[in-house]
Amino acid sequence: MASRQNDTTKNDVFHLHTPMTIAAYAEVSVTCHRIVKVENLPDSHVYVSATLPTTIRAGPKPVRIQPFGDWGEDFARGWRSLPLELMFEVLCYILAYERNKGQYTTQAVW
Repeated sequence: MASRQNDTTKNDVFHLHTPMTIAAYAEVSVTCHRIVKVENLPDSHVYVSATLPTTIRAGPKPVRIQPFGDWGEDFARGWRSLPLELMFEVLCYILAYERNKGQYTTQAVW
């Protein structure tokens, strides 16, 4: 499911910040400063380290990947640096996961 790719160029790799679903038989190469949770939908998962470029391949079913664990001081520092108006706009939305569709949607609070 996950493998190290020493020959992967920097252009082929993206840094994983938010959850994503990999389509059946597709692959992506990622890095992440946190552990990555790799879920074979709907019910099994493994955790992998992706501090080095790591290619994750889906089999016949979609695979969901997401950073796992503490967001860290960088996130907190970034959040605190936002203007209050922007913080308010972000917090006015509910991020709802639709399990039957395997995706996230936003809903306005007001």
